[in-house]
Amino acid sequence: MLNNLLITSDVSSFLTDFLAGMRDDGRLAPVDIAWLKTEIHAISSDKHLSFERWWQILERLEQRLKLPAIGLEIGKFVKVEHFGCLGYLLKTSRNLEQALRCFERFQRLLYDGNKATLEFDWSDADNPQAFLVWQADFGYSSQISDELLISSLIAMSQDLLEIQPDMALRPTRIDFTNPIAPELQPLYLEYFDCEVRFSQPNLRVGFPARLFELPIIGSDENLHQLLNSQALNLLNQAPDADSNSIASLHSVLARCLHEGDPTVEAVAEKLHMSTRSLHRRLKENGLVFRNVLRETRKTLARQYLADDKISLPEIALMLGYSEQSAFNRAFRQWLGESPAKFKKAL
Repeated sequence: MLNNLLITSDVSSFLTDFLAGMRDDGRLAPVDIAWLKTEIHAISSDKHLSFERWWQILERLEQRLKLPAIGLEIGKFVKVEHFGCLGYLLKTSRNLEQALRCFERFQRLLYDGNKATLEFDWSDADNPQAFLVWQADFGYSSQISDELLISSLIAMSQDLLEIQPDMALRPTRIDFTNPIAPELQPLYLEYFDCEVRFSQPNLRVGFPARLFELPIIGSDENLHQLLNSQALNLLNQAPDADSNSIASLHSVLARCLHEGDPTVEAVAEKLHMSTRSLHRRLKENGLVFRNVLRETRKTLARQYLADDKISLPEIALMLGYSEQSAFNRAFRQWLGESPAKFKKAL
């Protein structure tokens, strides 16, 4: 299902920088330069491209250059400026946590599909951890795409904090969902200099929580608020995936939750299909409506609880619960603690 979803054509900008870097190092033959220029031009001519097309480009690039784990190399060239409004929103944030909260909130400006959630682990009081986790709701991405995503996030975070290369921003753990040949695993261990696991259920990257308090050098609260409003407008204008596709189910469910009618009938109506057709499409993707509803509520609950401006009763209503007590019970079943305790921990 993920292969048919879309990502922004802004990826062409950091491929251009990667091309320039490889050309300067003499690691690209003229024929490879010409081929990559053609691919970049084709990408940039549209606003979006499918994940499947993106995976194919990365795989062909790895094969042509005979450079294993090429996503790690490309990630070095990714900068916040490559991502327009969202990039500058990150750059004007107060600290790294606020920047990643913005990424969490507005990531659909970059791609559809699996969304990252920022989670904190306080079980070790002396060394609390923070994780960005991509639940595989829409299936799994390719290894090159995933490693590019993680390496670019690390590169952008280091750029935001202006940490010197000899003081690299090191993650504490990385989980990849794809299996990797044993002889290639040392490449990832050397690059990230931390524990790296493969064939895991979800893509995940962890950092010491203390890093999230570090100030961002270009922080500007007034400009940040203006950019936040602009990002909201862009998010509202961003087209959903094909309205007849199961890919738009989560956004439709969110709207139905806000309207207080998260029933299969209401969702099917907004998707312009019968309830029978919706159940059939869900079954084709190995999904059940009640499970999708539960996961959507759980994901939205975490996002809303991270926003200080939204009260617990408001969150309960936004998630389609008539009473806060019902929301409290559901949240305890999901995460084993009350929403109030979860919010206080954040």
